[in-house]
Amino acid sequence: MKHHVFVIFCSFFIFFSCSKEATLPVHDDSYFNYFPLIPGAERIYQVTSIHIDAPTNINDTAIYFLREQVLDTIIDTLDYTIYLISQEKRTSDTLPWQHVQHIAIRKHQRKIVKIEDNMAYTLLQFPASTSITWDGNEYNNKAPEMYSYSDLSANYGHENMILDSVLVVKQSFFESLYTYTFKEEQYAYGIGLCSKTDYVFESQPTHANININMPIKERITYGYLHTYLLISYSIPE
Repeated sequence: MKHHVFVIFCSFFIFFSCSKEATLPVHDDSYFNYFPLIPGAERIYQVTSIHIDAPTNINDTAIYFLREQVLDTIIDTLDYTIYLISQEKRTSDTLPWQHVQHIAIRKHQRKIVKIEDNMAYTLLQFPASTSITWDGNEYNNKAPEMYSYSDLSANYGHENMILDSVLVVKQSFFESLYTYTFKEEQYAYGIGLCSKTDYVFESQPTHANININMPIKERITYGYLHTYLLISYSIPE
């Protein structure tokens, strides 16, 4: 675990020490309640992952549970507070949790920035408004990916859980005759991430007998569909 923490720590130092922006004062800290970073906070998701390869008759579905726990904080040499989060998974509530990885989160420039697999992503930017956009990849070397808020007061519902005051972040959307991409995350006030959707697939008529007049979602040849749905949470006072 010490090795993982060290790598995350170094990654944050590199990403933020290279930033040309000066740290701005945050006038309204309440915005950060859309991603509570309180040690002991816990969120559990039901994750569904589907992989499709129609030409080889592959249609694999995996369903498991993912637990995220805010473990601790680290202060680096730039006086940045880094929040360490543990991710664990299991396929049944009768099985023990198995460690997956550590990720880290920082409040930076009125933003929530995540480090995962040594890559930084800007998840949220405040103050929230449907008129703003930001590059989710501004702190990594990937191609720009412009995020925006599509809703500032949505509702989230799953089984017996109903949440309001939900921010909806549109991360990516593209649709053509042959490709479809959709990425979206939702954050509930006082709770954090409550829903995540990631669809990427294509439909190639050369690989199968496909009617391109049908909706692309009904004629997938290759692709994956990932969803995270919040099923329980515990946020310390």
